[in-house]
Amino acid sequence: MSYGRIPSKEEIYMPLTNHALLLIFTLGIWRLVWIHRMTAFLNRIPDVPRRDPTSQLLACMFVPFYYIYWVYKTSLLVGTYASMKRVWCDFKGLNLLFAIFIPFFPPILIQEKINTCIAVPSNTYRAYGR
Repeated sequence: MSYGRIPSKEEIYMPLTNHALLLIFTLGIWRLVWIHRMTAFLNRIPDVPRRDPTSQLLACMFVPFYYIYWVYKTSLLVGTYASMKRVWCDFKGLNLLFAIFIPFFPPILIQEKINTCIAVPSNTYRAYGR
């Protein structure tokens, strides 16, 4: 099943200052757009069940506490993506705490790790699990 177009690395990369300013000044609208884009981008990881970006977005909007679960699952997927790129990443617990108490921080931490992974040259990429 296809869940639409997967954003390219160039589309998902964003300087952290721009990302943080958008999170602040759009009053949460950018966070919703970002949830959709990040879910779609992480669907590129092989051998991982795909998540529908639209249903994930709607669940984050309307299901109480689903955003906390989404942050945890997304942190796990970012860790998987980082390990494919040979980048250290173990922040799922920290992101879970931030999602509960300071929900503004997880998007910044996740975007920073994605930016780091994208900056790694593609010749260091390895198949997950090998």
